Order: sequence, then structure tokens, then C-alpha cells
Amino acid sequence: MCFSLLECDTPVELGFLVDRSGSINKQDFEKVKSFVLTVIGGFDVSKKGTHIGIISYSSDAKTIISFNQFDDPNFDYGKLNDTIRDGLASPEGGTTRIDLALEKADQELFSDITKYRSFVPKILLILTDGQQTREGDIDADLSAATRKLSRKGVEVFVLGVGDSVIIPELLEIAADKDENVYLADNFDELETVVEGLVSSFCKVCKRNVDIAFLIPTVSNTLQDVKVIVNAMLLTFGIKKYGGVHVGVITCAEQGDVILKLNENYIRAEIQDILESLQIKGSQVVLDKCLREASSDMFDVKGGVRNSVDKYLIVFDDGSSLFVQPAVNNAISTLRSQGITVMGMAMGSNPAAETKMRTISHVPESVWLKSARQREVQNAAFFARSVSEVLCKEKPGKCPYTDESEPCEGDASYDECDLDSDRARPCLDDMICCENPCGRRCVSLMPDCFSPVEIALLVDLSGTQGDKYKEDILENLKRFSKELVHGFSITETTARVAIVTYSDEAKVNKDLGSGQSFRMVANNIDGIKLSNKPNRNLEEALRFTNENIFSLKGGLRKIGRRVLVVLSSGEPTNRETSLSSVTRSLTDQGVEIWAIHGGADTSSYLTEVVSQSSYLLSSLDEDLEDFQKNFVMSVCSSKEGICRTPVCPPDGTDQCRQDYLCPGQEKCCPGTCRSCVETKTDCRYPMDLAFIVQNSMSESDFNEVKSFMKDVMDALEVGRTNTYIGVITFNKNAKIDLEFSSSVVSGAERKTQVLFDAIDKISASRDRSTTGAIEAFELARNRLFTTDAGSHPNEIRNVVFISNGKLDQPEEMTGAARNLRADISNIFPISLTNDIDVNTLEKIAVPDGEKNVYLTTSYSSLDQYRNKIAVDLCKRGFLEASSKNHLLARRARDLQFDSGFSSGGNLNSEDDPVVL
Repeated sequence: MCFSLLECDTPVELGFLVDRSGSINKQDFEKVKSFVLTVIGGFDVSKKGTHIGIISYSSDAKTIISFNQFDDPNFDYGKLNDTIRDGLASPEGGTTRIDLALEKADQELFSDITKYRSFVPKILLILTDGQQTREGDIDADLSAATRKLSRKGVEVFVLGVGDSVIIPELLEIAADKDENVYLADNFDELETVVEGLVSSFCKVCKRNVDIAFLIPTVSNTLQDVKVIVNAMLLTFGIKKYGGVHVGVITCAEQGDVILKLNENYIRAEIQDILESLQIKGSQVVLDKCLREASSDMFDVKGGVRNSVDKYLIVFDDGSSLFVQPAVNNAISTLRSQGITVMGMAMGSNPAAETKMRTISHVPESVWLKSARQREVQNAAFFARSVSEVLCKEKPGKCPYTDESEPCEGDASYDECDLDSDRARPCLDDMICCENPCGRRCVSLMPDCFSPVEIALLVDLSGTQGDKYKEDILENLKRFSKELVHGFSITETTARVAIVTYSDEAKVNKDLGSGQSFRMVANNIDGIKLSNKPNRNLEEALRFTNENIFSLKGGLRKIGRRVLVVLSSGEPTNRETSLSSVTRSLTDQGVEIWAIHGGADTSSYLTEVVSQSSYLLSSLDEDLEDFQKNFVMSVCSSKEGICRTPVCPPDGTDQCRQDYLCPGQEKCCPGTCRSCVETKTDCRYPMDLAFIVQNSMSESDFNEVKSFMKDVMDALEVGRTNTYIGVITFNKNAKIDLEFSSSVVSGAERKTQVLFDAIDKISASRDRSTTGAIEAFELARNRLFTTDAGSHPNEIRNVVFISNGKLDQPEEMTGAARNLRADISNIFPISLTNDIDVNTLEKIAVPDGEKNVYLTTSYSSLDQYRNKIAVDLCKRGFLEASSKNHLLARRARDLQFDSGFSSGGNLNSEDDPVVL
């Protein structure tokens, strides 16, 4: 038997109607059997895979194999080919009753008694070398027979062999679908159509697409939703590289990500997760679930990818709590991130369709779907129609448009519905986007979901009422919005600050305040000329460095740092320190870009920008190329240290740069380049103590505990000599976990013991933080001792997690100073915007600002898991070796280890001490 080169792992109900009429001789019929077996060889035939049904026909029709045989636990798959050969032993002679074969397929293959699976694709292939017999009283309506099957979701294909077939009749059998009709000149050519047939039968979306399902769990429609989603999974080519990534959010009183986009690429396991969902909760609060999708799924921690299409499919039966303003805000954020939302109205409640129409992308004829009982019963057919829509879109983000602007020039009309719509397709480098003039094909823009700190420094010099100056400012404002629109703006991805200046500078919006594209755009829209003619760029740069790119400005420890200067003209006074002020920014890793909006020279900005290509010298130049270059340049590297990837046998590169990897994964080199989840194998033993405020809500404390476990996972505590201690504090403090608890044999068991111990720690109703001083004293006097399992001659670090607003700051810094004398480093992490920066810096001294991590919410802690794991190892080792002669000797030894030392100087924190 010859097997197809193309393999299909998608389960299919695959039926064959095989012509055994008198016009086929025995030799040619052997070729027919070989063809059938070859097609079957292209599929995974198994209990959970593809099922086969075969009917032979001539003057009558009879069933050789039925789908329900595959449910028999005693069915012998190893003898399937022999069963087919025996059933199709030889041609029978007689007439060509295609009509009887179609009727038997309806009654005995695709019928309730054969237990065919409604959620998988249903395919029927009719093979014939002639025409339907129509002599005597035979009144065959082939199109009617096909329609009965089509109503059950069966897609009918026909293969005509030889010169006796009639094309119009083949089209009638195939429901007038040209693409479902195949022809072979003779039986020797049957093998040449196998690959095309298998490809048609196995229609899966193989494009790079991120798809998240938002599934309500509070009503009985959950089972119908599972049927639809299960059927859709079968239409996706789910693969890590070059395929679809799937995520799942359950929705009740709040959203819960139960499957991240980069967590699982095995369809059967995703189906098991889906099947395990149970009815839970009492009310669907849709806006909260949509916000969860935005912040936790379409985010680096949710495994999102840059530069692929992203879809959120929302199911609703009409019973959700639908607070219109809150839902609108959530949808606006998703759209600004480049997420296309498809609304799926379940059941017959009119409210479901009304609500889903509100959230769905336009046109609603494409992005609003109704799934009533008929669609559920024919889930495979329905799912394929949805998948075809998703697979017609191209990667890229629509450029920014101001919905309030009128349509200029051409009258409003729709040029397209989908990027690759067969009737009205967009060119290869263009996508279908909504703007004030309708749906038009426009140049696609790249997108970025990586963490970036962006500051816009906007020139406001000029008098209100001066039309020339106001026009320049309006152009700069518009371009600012276009520039940042390429980024997902949230508290964990890109964050935007705005500083305005003329003769003096002020913060219009800092990095810590609410982050969404709408908020940023509103702030930009509110900018007006200052009524002051002077502009002092030198002072504005100095001000931005001190008030934005600093702890005081809410600066994070991760991501690129970018300053965009938007100037309307040269400085009004001679600025002699421009180069030194610029250097003070670039010394702390700030890249400087600039846009000159005025008519005079922009040469002074060449002193400011980090490289010449980062300067747009006139708004008359190509803004589109500049924006694309900006997004792609800024959105590149990710945090973490690469590990050697697992490569395919041929060593083919799976990625070219971090930008193309999902979530927090990096594109790492080895025998190939591949996306790898970074881990930090610390080369030296470490005592790591978490001193954690637990005076907060249980849900917030769960976020903190999850972060602690994420850091432990990033450090691979199970297989390294990393020992964990935990102290919690509120009004008082206590030791919850000693280092000795980490002495457990077996990597998995050690990790599980530590995770279980952390899970048992509870939040406190007491909201005080006075116990922080006691916590530091406990750490020094009881936790970092040999009795508690500590290791005096190793790296000894503390991660201090609090709301950042501490009682008794002087006593607090004194307790921290005493503790630092005995350990390596203290890494403070704050959890809110309202923080005491000075106290946090003093706690972390001598490294001060370098060791302080700022977040704006409990849920955003996860962004630091890789960065702090590296710092704990590298910075911890450097500080520990300066205090301990044994570690200092190891540091000297390390200088001679070419695998770990660059240039033999360990005094740089860039020298790796990780495996």
C-alpha cells in the first residue's frame, strides 16, 4: 500500500462511495482500492482520530464499513486495510446508481444510528467512472440527495475518472462547488490527485494566529459552547511555529485565564482542558472578563506574539451583566491593542445577539455569529465557516485613525470586508481597516506587546491663535498618537509618559498613571500652546531625566527606555550643555528619537538623537516608514538569559529575533535559533528570603504568592542549590518557612514541598505595615542562621514585597542596614503607585535605585520574574563576594573560566554567573 506524503492529524468522519459498476475491469478496480487506501493513509485513523465509512455501489448500494465500528473497543485497527480489501474484493458489474449510494450514505453513514460525530468535519467522496443510470423508472435527483447531506454538515466531493463522466452532473453532486470536483483521465492517474484531496479534506488554518476563547461558565449553554469550541479546534493547525496558538478564559464574576496562548500546542490536551470545564459562578460580568483578556491573555504573561493576528471569540447567551460604559472601555482597549473581537451569540435569546453586536468588530456580517441549536448540531460545518474567516486575515495592525475626523476627498464607501476576501482582496502588503471613509485597504503596521518605557517630550512654545504654530502642534500631536499606537499600552507592556516644555518643562502624564491608548490619546489631545515664545530643550531633557527616567518617575527595571523629542523649531537661546545632558540620558540606557515639525533647520537635533536614522527632520517626509522603523527597533530584546534550545533534526532556525517569540520567551542560539522560556540556573548556592506584607485582600495576596512561585520557578529551585525562606508581616511578623525546609531530595518533590508551603500562607485582615521592622530583625536574628538552615558562605538575598508606603521609615531603614551587614542584597518591590521612594532606596542601599522594582498593581508583578531571577544571582554574587573571602576566591577563580568571564573582570554586573 502507498501512503500519502501529506498527513492530517485532524479527526474527520471520512466517507467513500466507491463505484463497482460493470464499466470498471478487475485490473482498474485494484487501482481504485489502492487509491482509497492511499487517501486513508493520509489520516490518523483511530478511536479519537479519523473514522472511515465505505459504501460500494453499482445496481444497488451496500455498506462495507460504518463509522460506529470505530467505537467498538474490540475493533482491530491493524486489520483495517484487510477489511477494506475484502469488502471491495472485485467489481460487481451492473449499472451506476449514484442516487442509491447517496441515499444509503444519508441513512447508514451520516445518521444517528451510526453515532457519527457532529463536532468533527464530515467528508463524503464519490468516486465514479460514468454517469448516473437514468433508464426505466429511475428518477434520480442528485442535487436533492446532496442537499440532505449538506444540511447535516457533510461536505461532498466527487472524483470523476475517464471520458464517460459528465461535468454538469459532477457539479450537481458537489453542490455546484467547482473546488470540490476532481478529475483523472484514467485509473493510472488516481494517485496524482491524492495530495490535493487530502489537503481539501483536511482544511485547517495553518497561519500564525493567536486565538483566545472567552467562555462563560454560569449557565447550561456551557456544553453547547464546548461543542462549538471543540469543533473549532479541529480547524486549526495548532503548532508552536508556523501555526495557531490557543488560549482559554473562563468568565463568571471575573475572568480567569486557564490556558495561556503559549502553554500547550497539543490539540487533544487542549480539548481535555476544555472538557474539564464545569458550571461555576452565578453571574457573568462581561466587562471584567474582557479586561482580563486585555491584561492577562493578550500580554507577555499570557504568551501573546507580536506580528500575528490576534482574535478574541466571546460567547454569550444573553444573561450576562452588561454595563455598557464599562464594556465599551474594555473593548476600546482591546481594539487599541490590535485585537479583533468576534461575538458569538448562543441560543435564541435576542439579548445575546444585541450584546454581541455591541462588542463585535465590523462588518457585523463577518464578525457577529449566532450559534443556535442547528449550528451546535452541525458544529463542524459551522466551525469551518468561522475558521475560514479567521484565516483570511493578514498579520499586522491597522494604523491609527481619529474617528471624529470627517471623511475627506472620496465619499464614504467600503472597499473590503476582509484582508483576503475572495471578491475584494487587499494587496499582499495591505489589510482591511475601518476609517472615517469606510473599510479600506491600507498599509499594515507592526505591533508590539513587549515592555517599553516611552516618554514624549512635546514642544509647546508659541502663542495660542498663531495658526502656523497651532498647525505644527496639531501635526506633532497627531503623529505622537500614530507613533504610540503601534504598541499595546498597558501597565505591563508599553507605558507612555508625556512631558511638555517651552521655557520650562512639566509632567503632563507620568509612567505610573493609568495606561491605555485612550488615556494617552486624551492627554495628547488636551495639549495647548503655552503662550510663551521661548523653548529650552536642554532644561527639558534634564527635567525628563530626573522626573521620568527615575524611580521618582515610576521607571520600571525592564524593557527598552525611549525618549521621543517632538520639536517645532530650534532652541531660542544658545544651549551649550545639550551633548552632556543627552549623554546623561543615554548613559542609563535611554534611546533618543526626534521629530522636527517646523520649517527651519533641524540640525541641532542631530546632537540629541542616538543615531541619525532616529531623526525625522520634517513632517513632510515618510511618516509611515519612520513609524514602522520605530516600533520594530524599540520592540526587540526581552529579559532573561538564553538556554540552549531543542532543535529539529535538520537544525532549521525557528526564529530570528525575540520579537517573533511568544510571551516572555527569547530567540536563543544553539544548533539552531529557537524560542525558549528563559530560566536562571544560578551557578552558586543561594539563600533567598521573601519578606512579604500580607496585610491585603486574599485575592491580592494570591497574586503575591503566585509571583513568589514564579521567581522560584525561574530560578529552578528544584534542581539547584537555592534555599527558600519566607517571613510575612502586618502589625506583627512571623517566619512561615525556614531555609531548612528546602532540604528535600528530588527536584519535583522539592519544588512541590516549597509551593505547598507558600500556598498555605494566608492574607491578614490587619492592614498595618508596622511589622516590617520586626520582619527584618527576624530575618537577621533567626532566619539567616545555621539553626534555620542558612548558609553563611553563600549568596544571601532578600526580596522585600510591600505596598511601598511604610510606617516608621527611619527605624525601617535602620533595620534594613543591620540586615544588609550580614547578607548580600535587599530587593524592594512596591505594589502600588503611592510609594515612599526615598525609604525604598535607603532599604536597598548601597545599590539603591538599581535594586528597587516598581509596579502599579498586584497583578503586574509577573513582569519581573525573569529580570529579578537574573539580578538575584548576578548582583547577589557580586555583593556577596565583596563581603566573604570564600566567595571572593570563587570570584577570582571565575576570572580564569572562559565560559563565564568576559575580559576577566568580575566587577561588572554584566559578567554572567549563571549556567
